[in-house]
Amino acid sequence: MGRVELGANAASKPELVGERGRDARRKRLLVFIVAYHAESTIDSVLARIPNELTHDFDVEVLIIDDGSRDATFSRADENRQYSGRTFPIHLLYNPINLGYGGNQKVGYHYAIANGFDIVALVHGDGQYAPECLPNLVQPIARGEAEAVFGSRMMEPRAALKGGMPLYKYVGNKILTFSQNTLLGTSLSEFHSGYRLYAVDALKKVPFALNTDDFHFDTEIIIQFVFAKLRIKELPIPTYYGDEICRVNGIKYAANVMIQTALARSQSFRVWYDPKYDVGEEEDVPGNDHYRPKLTYPSPHRFAVDLIPVGARVLDVGCGPGYIADALKKKGCSVTGVDKFALARDVVLDGFIRWELNLGFPDVSLDDYDYVLLLDVIEHLHDPERFVAGLAEKAGAAPHVTIIASTANVASCRCVSTYCSACSITASGESSTGRTHGCSHSQRSGRCSSATASSRRFEKVRRHHFPWSSAMAHCPGCFLRSPTC
Repeated sequence: MGRVELGANAASKPELVGERGRDARRKRLLVFIVAYHAESTIDSVLARIPNELTHDFDVEVLIIDDGSRDATFSRADENRQYSGRTFPIHLLYNPINLGYGGNQKVGYHYAIANGFDIVALVHGDGQYAPECLPNLVQPIARGEAEAVFGSRMMEPRAALKGGMPLYKYVGNKILTFSQNTLLGTSLSEFHSGYRLYAVDALKKVPFALNTDDFHFDTEIIIQFVFAKLRIKELPIPTYYGDEICRVNGIKYAANVMIQTALARSQSFRVWYDPKYDVGEEEDVPGNDHYRPKLTYPSPHRFAVDLIPVGARVLDVGCGPGYIADALKKKGCSVTGVDKFALARDVVLDGFIRWELNLGFPDVSLDDYDYVLLLDVIEHLHDPERFVAGLAEKAGAAPHVTIIASTANVASCRCVSTYCSACSITASGESSTGRTHGCSHSQRSGRCSSATASSRRFEKVRRHHFPWSSAMAHCPGCFLRSPTC
């Protein structure tokens, strides 16, 4: 399954011209076909992909068979080997069914990992016309949008003329109207599966946190809307044949409305889900309201005082970067890690843009003396998994000291998983309204195995802050606790 490389002849072909002039290279387009029990339609779908796409793009096709039990994979493989194709076809098979949303996640990660510029989602059942691809891809190629949706509802009653059942037409209209009302959008249709995305835009939203079910499509629309990424709709023909509909309409409608309502409520801070915690790259949304607590006794003040001059520091969840900036002024070398950009007046030695809900970043700790986790753990969707990833990294760098603070006593359990030999004891109350369960025995004292291991703790002075907080650091496990 080799790739087509640009040669002298290919380079001389006409290129798309965007707003900033002629592109230095042709854009790479991935036509991503999701397939499930599509043995009777996959050949037709592949044959209908216009060869003219290769005039303007480096085109590759990816088919992911989502655990079909029919001959979808073998038929697609036979087609892949057909020598008449003007573009390469890659074929993957999920040994277990990942679901409609789960299959999309695999394809979008593939597009990101392999350096594509645009990914076009096409269905293997032929419901969405591949012939429309040359028209749909243009707004993204010209830089006019980050997403393009093919809409069956833009032309009045065209969907009904194309065979859409009346109950689906009415349901689509009602759901779309309700979602537009809640989100303040004006889309003609939320429920088309014909979509094209700029791959750089996919990198900006945590689509990996979305559902594996059919309402993945609604969740990624909400993410694009909240991130203020541009969505353009273009009309497409409607086709309903004898394909089997695998969507439970009642369940689907309930899921999309629940997610839309919850996402809307997040803007009022009455509910939180990290997958909707997105914002514009140019601003510092989500962390610009954080302010350093350096002028009074606090975990921030304690950490800055504890770290010696000249230390190499990795500040994970650095927010706008004010704590890191204080360490810089102290003479430390500091690299920040956060989902959002640093404040405009903060300049560090390095910055890694990373969504912490995806786990601990792939960073070697050999180049650092200290790792800061100040009031971070309690905000994570899966703190246990995050801390486990940190433990794996720190195991290869025993010289590193990790300093962590949390206002949520239950999050101490997550830190203690980092070192099974030690039990962190702290009192605290959540200031976030979101806790991870902690038993009474975990809250009230050390476990029985900690008696001997408690000797490993470095005794430090107790710090009593205006709020309950746990500070942790141990020379053996790299955790220190004022409660020791």
